[in-house]
Amino acid sequence: MEVTKSEFQNAKEISKTFTESHEVVVSDYVMAVADVLYLNPFIVFREEANPFKLEKRLYPVDFDTQVEKMYLGKYTIPEGFQVDELPKSRVLVMPDKSAKYSYSVTQFGNTINISSNLQINKTLFTQEEYPGLREFYNQVIAKQAEQIVLKKK
Repeated sequence: MEVTKSEFQNAKEISKTFTESHEVVVSDYVMAVADVLYLNPFIVFREEANPFKLEKRLYPVDFDTQVEKMYLGKYTIPEGFQVDELPKSRVLVMPDKSAKYSYSVTQFGNTINISSNLQINKTLFTQEEYPGLREFYNQVIAKQAEQIVLKKK
């Protein structure tokens, strides 16, 4: 991965949301099989494993603070390729709106835009809420594992 540009905003202003933006050129995150390219759009900040591994929990889950993780990606389709398959956009919401995940995929010409936003809106989840939280994370992880499929024209 080659970082061509980085920008950081609000690093010293704790009352504002810290934002970091990077432009990168990536080639190692693409798997090529014959005339097909497979790309997972989450180069960084992907939830790879569910932190809630136990089937049952005997004590609450405490996040200490509300969480929001936003990931925006813009991908250029290589010359000579076209989209064969894109992940579907989706919104996941826990019944009491204590957690929400929104995932959006759009294509404009030879550009694919990805928007991912994970929000944990409360800090404490009880033992009774744990199975729902665990399943919510399972679905987020499954969604983020979906790949973009490109094929030669």
